Amino acid sequence: MVVSQVFNKPVPQTSQQIKEEMELVAEWLETAFPNSVEMLELAARLRFHRGELDKAEQLWHRAISIDPTYPFAHHGVALVRALRGDYETAIREYRETLRFSPRAVEPLLELGDVLVKAGKIDEAIDLLENDFPSTVESIWRYTMLGQCYLHKGDLAKARLMYELALSRDPDDSSALYGLSLVLVRQGHQEEADKLAARLKQVRENERQNEREVRRCFDERAELAGKLAEVYGGIARFLLAVDAIEQSRTIAHRAIQLQPDQPAARQVLAEIRLKELAPVASVTQSVSQDKGDHPTNTHSQGPPPQGGPPTKRP
Repeated sequence: MVVSQVFNKPVPQTSQQIKEEMELVAEWLETAFPNSVEMLELAARLRFHRGELDKAEQLWHRAISIDPTYPFAHHGVALVRALRGDYETAIREYRETLRFSPRAVEPLLELGDVLVKAGKIDEAIDLLENDFPSTVESIWRYTMLGQCYLHKGDLAKARLMYELALSRDPDDSSALYGLSLVLVRQGHQEEADKLAARLKQVRENERQNEREVRRCFDERAELAGKLAEVYGGIARFLLAVDAIEQSRTIAHRAIQLQPDQPAARQVLAEIRLKELAPVASVTQSVSQDKGDHPTNTHSQGPPPQGGPPTKRP
C-alpha cells in the first residue's frame, strides 16, 4: 500500500514533506516486515532522523531480539544511549557492535570517545592503541589518545599523539589546544604562546566557517540524502528477495531525492543485468547454432553504472 501512497506522489520539496514521507515509510517497514532485522533497522534509522529517539531505540531492540548478532542494531542503541549520557549502556552496546563487526572503524572511534567521557581512560587507551586497525589513519584517534595520555600525565606520549594529529591536519583545533597544554607543562612557554596565537586564528576561521555553513545550510537536502540512503537499503533488500519491480520503484525514488545515491544506482544496474542475462543467453545460443561468434554484448550499449553499495553504520 505504501508504494501507491508514497512513490506515486511528487518528490517532496520541503523538509516537512520529507519527514512526513519518512513517517509513512517507517510505518510500512514496521508493519510489512515485522520479522526482518534489516527492515526494522532501516525503520529505526528513519525514526532516528526524525528525532524520535524512543521509537528508534525500541525498533533497534526489536531487531536485536530477532537476531542478537546484528551489529547495526547494537550500534543504533549505542548511539541513542550515548546521546542521552547513559555511557555504561552505550559502552556495552558499542562492544557488542564490534564483537559482531570487528572491522568497523566508526563505532570503535565512537566507543573511544564514550570511554573518555566516562572517565575510563585506561580502557580508552587500550582500545585505541591495540584494537585500532593499523592501516587506518584517524586524526580523531590521535587527539583522543593525546587527551588520555595528558590526563595520565604522560606528557611525552601526549605530545607525540598531538603532533601526529597535526601532521595530518595542521589546523586541527583540538590537537593545537592539547599540544599547547603539553608544552606549558613541559616548560616550553614560548612555543606554547606561538601555538596559542595560531589556535586563536584557527578558531576564528572555524567560527566564520560555521556562520557560513549555517547561512547556507539546507535541511531539506540533508534529510533527502538520509531518506535516499534508507531507500537504497530497502531496494537492496527487495532485490535480494526477488521483488524486482518494488526494488526498481524504490531505487528510482532514492535517485529522485539524491541523484548520485550509490546503493540505488547499484541496485538498478543489477536489475538491468538480470534483465539482460536471458537475452544474452538466447542470443549466444542462436549464434553458436549458426556457427557464428557470440554476439558482442557491448553492441547493446553498456549497462548502467553505479557506485559501491552503501555501508550501514
